[in-house]
Amino acid sequence: MEEKEMVELKVDLYAKSYNLMGYDAFIPGEIDLSLGVPGLLEKSRKAQLPILLANLVERQSQKPVFTQYLVREMDGLKIGLMGLISDRFPLTGPSAEKGEFYLADPIAAAHTAAAELKRRKCEMIIAVAHMEEDEQITLARSVSEIQFIISGHVPKSSLFPLKPDKAAGQILFAGSSGEYLGRLDLFKKEKEWQSRFQLVPLTGKYTDDLQTGEWVGEFKSRLRKLFEATETIDLSRLFTKDLTQSGSFNLGGVRESIFGKLLNAVPVPAGLIAGDYCFTFCNEAWQKLSIEPEELEGRSFLTIFCTPEEATAVQSTVDKVYRERKSLVQESRILLSECIVWVRF
Repeated sequence: MEEKEMVELKVDLYAKSYNLMGYDAFIPGEIDLSLGVPGLLEKSRKAQLPILLANLVERQSQKPVFTQYLVREMDGLKIGLMGLISDRFPLTGPSAEKGEFYLADPIAAAHTAAAELKRRKCEMIIAVAHMEEDEQITLARSVSEIQFIISGHVPKSSLFPLKPDKAAGQILFAGSSGEYLGRLDLFKKEKEWQSRFQLVPLTGKYTDDLQTGEWVGEFKSRLRKLFEATETIDLSRLFTKDLTQSGSFNLGGVRESIFGKLLNAVPVPAGLIAGDYCFTFCNEAWQKLSIEPEELEGRSFLTIFCTPEEATAVQSTVDKVYRERKSLVQESRILLSECIVWVRF
């Protein structure tokens, strides 16, 4: 199953949930942008949820694709909010969009948005920044008009805001995977606005919303169907005598064998892994991911997983296959050429 299909299901679920909770805006990350810009715009319209992103630019017009900022007035305080994403991320949307959009320097985009928000008499400016921590620190030091940077992408939580040296603003970290709700309270003290940041643990003491529970159930059901759509094909009958369940594997000449030629004809990326965890054969379909088969052959497959935990889990399965000489199936994610792919081992 392709990562894009999973992302689309998640975006649908998140968009409905954000709309139900009354979110003011959504700032996309690099995985959201992999849907493609038109697809993301369509889902935003359906959810009635504006997308904020100041530095995604259409190459031809040289104009930002999404809304750069929005202004909200709360209890007499005029707040400006902008969205930013790192220009280090690759745009991995559909090939038809290749070159049509690009990520501009987020610092320059922040300066432009901040100047406009100041012109509109905003007393406070907040940036939601989907980027690494070092980039967020640079942003805080470079754009003095920003009082708060809400961290995205960085899987870090902290009860205390980070105030970098030589920076006017603070960086707030609320973790990842929905473990915490970051709460920023603003209040006036002696005619000046003060702030208090809290992390609210989303524990079992909070009851599930019934409507959201139904949506999550639908999401899981559709996700299972996507998994069921992929079948495992038993090709053991095509093994030659030197590829047996009881003897030693010799995959050296597999490319010229019937088995190897069949794998080369398969329209999806496929490969063979030897007992040393290295790829010994990769078919030509890897070129669809802009990866030459020769780049993978001889490389340890343990180095291509998205997380060490996923690598360890698949390694245990492979070890069991070699130890017990029985077929096993496991699914996981790998990261190649800046592209996340869902694979079956």
